[in-house]
Amino acid sequence: SVRECPSMAAGGSPGMAAEPAAAQRPRYSRPRGARAIPARSLPRSRSGLRVAVEVAALIGFAPMLHGTSTATQRNAFASLGHFEEGRLPRGVLATSAQRWSRTAGPTVQALGRAGSGGGSGKDTQGSVVPRRAMIEEMAMWTAENLAKLAAFVAAFRAGAYIAVIGQPQVPPQQGEFAAVGSRIIEDLGGVRARVFYPAEGGGREAPYLSDGRATSDAMAGLVKFPGFLLEHLASAPSGILQEPPPAADGKSQGWSLGTRPVLLYSHGQGGNMDMGAYFFRQLAGRGFVVVSVEHGDGSASTGAPGKPLFGENRRSVNYRAMELVSAAEALRAQPSLAPGGDPVGSLFVGGHSYGGPTALIAGATRPNLFRGLVLHDPAIASFVAKPPLPIWAVVGDEYAFIGPLVREVKKVTEAGSPGGAWHYVGASHGNFVDAPLWAPIIIMRLLKLLLIPAAGGADPAVVHADLALQARLFAEKVMGYGDGKGSMPDPPFEPL
Repeated sequence: SVRECPSMAAGGSPGMAAEPAAAQRPRYSRPRGARAIPARSLPRSRSGLRVAVEVAALIGFAPMLHGTSTATQRNAFASLGHFEEGRLPRGVLATSAQRWSRTAGPTVQALGRAGSGGGSGKDTQGSVVPRRAMIEEMAMWTAENLAKLAAFVAAFRAGAYIAVIGQPQVPPQQGEFAAVGSRIIEDLGGVRARVFYPAEGGGREAPYLSDGRATSDAMAGLVKFPGFLLEHLASAPSGILQEPPPAADGKSQGWSLGTRPVLLYSHGQGGNMDMGAYFFRQLAGRGFVVVSVEHGDGSASTGAPGKPLFGENRRSVNYRAMELVSAAEALRAQPSLAPGGDPVGSLFVGGHSYGGPTALIAGATRPNLFRGLVLHDPAIASFVAKPPLPIWAVVGDEYAFIGPLVREVKKVTEAGSPGGAWHYVGASHGNFVDAPLWAPIIIMRLLKLLLIPAAGGADPAVVHADLALQARLFAEKVMGYGDGKGSMPDPPFEPL
């Protein structure tokens, strides 16, 4: 019968040899409107292992066929055996191709030439490559490259872990006070804040990051880094005591410790109340009570989903400025929130980067609340007005060579004593917070290659100590204490 004799089915006689299978099998054409057969409907006789291998091959060569003709793509899929011409939904190949990088090779060219009936193709030398061999080679190629990627990720993570062993190291404390304490204020006029103050010795150490891993992950995510790169900060030493009593009153270098100046401080974009903990420790060692706020407009690394104003520059900076005003009013209403400080008679306001214009607007809005401003690498825009207060501003190497920004900084400051605009030679944008101390300094300096100005050429501990001393001298002059030293600071400070 015809069913028993393939040669007759092909139109020949019983004695004739059958034509090759490729010539017998017609090209599959799905009827208009017919549904594609889902993968779960594949014949059960095929082993799960083989299906897995062939799917791996599909993932491997899909991007390589990106840009070829539709017929070539269909024929390549048909060569896998399970996916006949017309049975794949449109868009599957294109989606896979976009997600994987394009690659070229003899096997790809062979797959591209493989027909739906032939089950094989030719490589660049013209040799016939069986379908099974092509599938196995592509599966091997996919597995090998995935293994290389996994090895790279593992090596990178291990290297990152080794690099930060023993990091960060707490810098030596400078100033009259060897002990510094900190406490958290959950609601200071509507914002969260961390207070750093001169303290009596003794007690347990406070964490470097108040919220541990949640904060370090948020900081890493800000610059699109994986969380493990900064996870060591969650358990880093701080050199700061957890809520000890404030240092006793007395006399120190020209002012009464009963009237310590209070510095209300605004962080920059992606900052938080903890990012300058080592720097604030140096300021507290010089007699300041530092109140570091965490803004709620969405500019903090920890985020504020309910108030996503950041990016709307004027609305955002005005919102942040009003947060500083509210915090200042809360401090004046309850001075005990600033342990040992005098927020009524000696309250200063300051900030880093985006915190610079925030502090300026707060000072211009309510100048009666503040005695002066301390600005670090302030990102000042032309719409920011100058408050009628003494201002000390210092910029790093990057900002010192941005002409429009320098003009704005000089516009809102007055040269001479007290205050003025200065350039700290060797400081980078990250030197005004703790960034250069988070890992070996050579690594932090190399981040400039990724356009992340984390550390300049100066010693980061020395930068913090110098900035703290100059802030102290500026505050002394404003408050009428001391002999006015600091109006012309020594190098590495240069007039802007």
